[in-house]
Amino acid sequence: MPSAQKRSASASGFDVSRFHAKLCRSSRISSLARRVSISITIIPLRPSIRLLQNYTAIETLFSRCFNMLYARHRSSFCNAMAGRVATPRQQGSAMGIGLEDKGASKGDLARSNIKNTARHLFARYGIDTVTIRDIAKAAGQRNGGSVNYYFRSKEDLIREIIDDAARYRDVLSGGRLDEMEASGAPMTIRGLLKANFLPADVDDLEEMRLFTMLQTYRRDLMHTQIPNRWDGSFQRCVTLLRPLLPDYSEAVLRQRLYFLVPYMWTFLATREAIEGQAEFWKEFWADPAAIEGLFDTAEAILIALPSQETQAAMSAV
Repeated sequence: MPSAQKRSASASGFDVSRFHAKLCRSSRISSLARRVSISITIIPLRPSIRLLQNYTAIETLFSRCFNMLYARHRSSFCNAMAGRVATPRQQGSAMGIGLEDKGASKGDLARSNIKNTARHLFARYGIDTVTIRDIAKAAGQRNGGSVNYYFRSKEDLIREIIDDAARYRDVLSGGRLDEMEASGAPMTIRGLLKANFLPADVDDLEEMRLFTMLQTYRRDLMHTQIPNRWDGSFQRCVTLLRPLLPDYSEAVLRQRLYFLVPYMWTFLATREAIEGQAEFWKEFWADPAAIEGLFDTAEAILIALPSQETQAAMSAV
């Protein structure tokens, strides 16, 4: 940062160098802090540095970089911040939640373990199939009472899992949209679809399968828990899509998005390499063209012009 900008920031009561040095002194986040520093220097956010005249602006920029890097480097961040992620199964959902902090109490760790175990079971076997007793046994608890001690009911546990999953997806998609806007490149339908639906990596286990199960068994909760809380990035994506589909009415676009979301969740769920995955899907997704083909069809859902039959049916309503 040029000296004039440093003086300007310091004059506002905030010293960027001191703030960054403080971050780097923490062994748990030094790697992430360095990445934030590098990102501010090299990614196309550089013009924003000129606007850093006060603490709030600087904090916002660091937060923006943090969210982008968290989404892109989730695994290393989890290890750095938490000391360890409970087990491969708990790490499997790759949602950046339920981490075992070295300073956490036994109760906190038990609660996190129960939630992660429940998420894994729900994703694999379905919400209604899995019982409190199943969760307790898989989590190494004595009985179902241990689960109810930390979560008042199965529904409360499900609500918290929905919140965690939706928050993770919102942060991941938001970071990608930030990168797209910062790059200055033209927005494309395909790019926006990938920002919203593509998992962080192929080993992001269970995420889409969990969403599919929740959409099937707890559709009411999905439509009450997420809107206006964890759908900011999705709504932002829709806003950016709107100018790319100028000939569509709001009704048509809304209808296409309703088709698109479960379609993408369902097929991406078959790509997740969790235990018990059918051999057919393993072979199918081994072809690198398959994921691009999926996004071809996703684009087609959005750009296909409404038929005369659809237009007539909409006019009749």
